Amino acid sequence: MTFGEKLRVLMDERGIGVRELARMVPCDHGHLSKIRAGDKVPSPKFAERLDELLDADGTLAELKPVPIRAVTHDALGETMETIELARRVAATDVGDETLVALEMTVDDLASAYPSSAPDELLARTRQHLAYVSQLMDARMTLAERRRLVVVGGWLSLLAATCDVDLGRRPAATARLRTAAQLARHVGHPEILAWTLETQAWQHITDGDYRQAVKLSRGAQEVAPKNGSAFIQATAQEGRVGAARGRWGDWCGRRNPRGPGARRAARGALADARPARAPLPV
Repeated sequence: MTFGEKLRVLMDERGIGVRELARMVPCDHGHLSKIRAGDKVPSPKFAERLDELLDADGTLAELKPVPIRAVTHDALGETMETIELARRVAATDVGDETLVALEMTVDDLASAYPSSAPDELLARTRQHLAYVSQLMDARMTLAERRRLVVVGGWLSLLAATCDVDLGRRPAATARLRTAAQLARHVGHPEILAWTLETQAWQHITDGDYRQAVKLSRGAQEVAPKNGSAFIQATAQEGRVGAARGRWGDWCGRRNPRGPGARRAARGALADARPARAPLPV
């Protein structure tokens, strides 16, 4: 097991997130995220500090940190060449093969988010965003254009999330604005809800709980009730309750479960349970 893998296991077992652990060290959460992904090698002193905070009894510090090989530009180029080849053999300038390849790429990039360094994932996402932007001038049907705009919306949202992780707030704000604009253009409530949820997350990390609640509720109103954005937005509202401790006083609504951090968080999760139940794991 590598240092990064062991670190992820320990953090998951103890229920500690990257930002929380970074505050305990203290250190930049982006740097810690890269160490967790295996893209950065911690110093021996830093490794010992993490071992101490996670009560690893030396099992973490004794591991030799070895960075994993990052995705190279050649690999990215090969991916783009494959998509471009599918486009060229399609009946139209932007055919089904191209769109399917891009949609699968979005899924792959999103799935890679928990285990990827934000700067590396951002570079990959930006390359595909540039390609989508290039295709916007191509000839296509209305249905194909809608699918391409949806891909652009998801990529913009993912890039914004990476920007947030890297502390690039102006860039994140601009990308979220673009994602919301694309979502409204094609009538895609799930993407629009995620943009609001991501903004809520930003305000939670900044300590602006009142605005976080407002955005979380806005996301819940917009999001399809059987989708992941609704569940996550409800959970974000629960995080505010856990952070403030007095759910009713801060959120400004009656709470039949009573005040208190644990009850507030559990209440929010209960609200999301009907939507979560039918979804696959």
